[in-house]
Amino acid sequence: MRRSVTGPLIACQNAIHACTLERLPQWLGPAIWEIALEEPEEAGGETIARAGTLVRRVEGWNEQTARFYASDCASRVLPLPKDVHCLNAYASALIGAAAWAAVRAAEIRWQSQRLGQYLRGEVDLNAYRAVLKRDIARAEQSRARP
Repeated sequence: MRRSVTGPLIACQNAIHACTLERLPQWLGPAIWEIALEEPEEAGGETIARAGTLVRRVEGWNEQTARFYASDCASRVLPLPKDVHCLNAYASALIGAAAWAAVRAAEIRWQSQRLGQYLRGEVDLNAYRAVLKRDIARAEQSRARP
């Protein structure tokens, strides 16, 4: 399916938009499509073009993969000691905005790399499911003990 726009090319107003894998975690939805852009441009951190053609739907992205990916990302931030320490240091003006931005950029890089692993089928969802079932069983056993 080919789409195009006429008139001035303006990001977020009049353009065909796409993103790289590095930006994809911020744009995830129920489906991911590969697109071929004609004469792409970078505009304010966005990849835009006057025309583009949807090439294929990324089959590796589905509701189950999305749930596992969300769980994977959440498991990195739920323990939080390092991140909370950095956030508290920023809030207390012990580190500057540049240091906080570096922490956030590192997390976004990890999310992008991990998402790429999911999309390429490199994450063994059955093994991940087995670990989750084991952890749930352990949690239930510890709650059942008097």
